[in-house]
Amino acid sequence: MDRLQSIEMRLDAGIDSKPGSAVTVKLDDMSKRFESLVNRLQAIEVRLNTKVDPSQSKAEGRDLQIFEEVHQRLEHTVDQLRTNMVEPVALAVQDALQQDKAEELEIEKRKTNVIIHGLAESQDDSSDYRISDDLAASQAAR
Repeated sequence: MDRLQSIEMRLDAGIDSKPGSAVTVKLDDMSKRFESLVNRLQAIEVRLNTKVDPSQSKAEGRDLQIFEEVHQRLEHTVDQLRTNMVEPVALAVQDALQQDKAEELEIEKRKTNVIIHGLAESQDDSSDYRISDDLAASQAAR
């Protein structure tokens, strides 16, 4: 044991007494590296401390979720409006086509009408009575 202690004492005395030795240079180099790592860690801590705190990021997440929900509701509403617009437009087009057909039929009917000058027109509401009155009046006029 004495020998071991004496070797340790010589080693300790040798390191302390020789500032330019290889061991001292290595220790100085390691010390500088250690200080550099400590500085880097401190810089990382500063960056982490300046980041947005978790409560704000959760609020932003909620805002994003609310925005997405509103966007989906708007898309749904626009789709409903499109579907609701198709039906009335189709009905309006169909009504216009029916009116055009009715007008064409009336024009065709008027082509076969006969106008007799001086013959009084029937005032009945029913078309059957008007026809019979017109036939009777045309027979009387002959």
